[in-house]
Amino acid sequence: MDLKLILISIGQKFFNYLEIARVSVIFMGLPFAMAGAAFALSITLLPVSIWQAIAGILAVFLLTGAIHTVDDYFDRQRDRALWPNRQLPSRATTPRTALIIVSVSMGIGFALTLIFFNIYCVLVLLIATIWATVYTGYLREKFGYLTLPFAIGLFPIGGYVAFAPQTLWTDPIPWLLYLMVFFWQSAHILAYSPPHGVKNGKTVVPLFYKRFSPRITLICSGIFAGTCMSVGIVTFSLTKLSYFSLGMTIGLGLLLVSLTFYFSRNITLKNCMRLVFLNSMNGWLVFLLMTLEFLYRYDIVFFYIILVIGILMMILTPVLGGFGNPNSQMNEKEEKGK
Repeated sequence: MDLKLILISIGQKFFNYLEIARVSVIFMGLPFAMAGAAFALSITLLPVSIWQAIAGILAVFLLTGAIHTVDDYFDRQRDRALWPNRQLPSRATTPRTALIIVSVSMGIGFALTLIFFNIYCVLVLLIATIWATVYTGYLREKFGYLTLPFAIGLFPIGGYVAFAPQTLWTDPIPWLLYLMVFFWQSAHILAYSPPHGVKNGKTVVPLFYKRFSPRITLICSGIFAGTCMSVGIVTFSLTKLSYFSLGMTIGLGLLLVSLTFYFSRNITLKNCMRLVFLNSMNGWLVFLLMTLEFLYRYDIVFFYIILVIGILMMILTPVLGGFGNPNSQMNEKEEKGK
């Protein structure tokens, strides 16, 4: 076979993976895990090699990508209406290939975690991935969107136990990080809820057992965003982080809460997607700043490594598409919350 055709085929498969794993939104897992790990290192001062750091980042990267791929696998029928251009509904990737990607990604991710860290870290990440898989295949439709944050909140816990498993139950900080991620994910996914569909004036997927109007759903999103900010304030006070980080937490939190309540009076696809993007940036910036401050105390080399990764993540998001707009099922009457 012609070498050029082989390279083109490999390149196409690589970009297909980037799309189905949604690399552009990989910050949904990586900064959370890094914040937990960085805090643990700042108090234990354990020596960490560059290879160990790379292995940890790659493990979280692969496991997050696997979760996104599982989501696409279970949603392949629904995505024909909402995201017809995604890999599975467009048939660019087969369901069988998606399952292979999930198996390989999880296998490598857990292997790296076990080899370079410890069994406790493996168990935490295993619980998170199993919960997220069951959420996509069952919990979301049966019980609602708010069953997902229980899993995503475990990422900073996994990062923490990678270096300080012995103090997990006595140190409040990893659990405060858990709550921050829990409330962040709640705000994020509820802002994303109305574009997924509205029927008889209520969102198609329940919040938790019960469906509400798009307006109430966005108001709940704002409440969760404000709660995340409040837990963040407590976290910063206990960890003695800088006033700059505290200011960013409060400033971004208040901006997000204000815009959420403002947009709840004029619900459109564009406004909902703006909130999704702002929620994402809020989580990315707050946890990246937290990670950088912890690492600055620990090791300046790792500080610069994570700074570069953070900048690359920020650039990748718009380049690779970020959160694409769904073919919304909202109609004009339902957009106004009637």
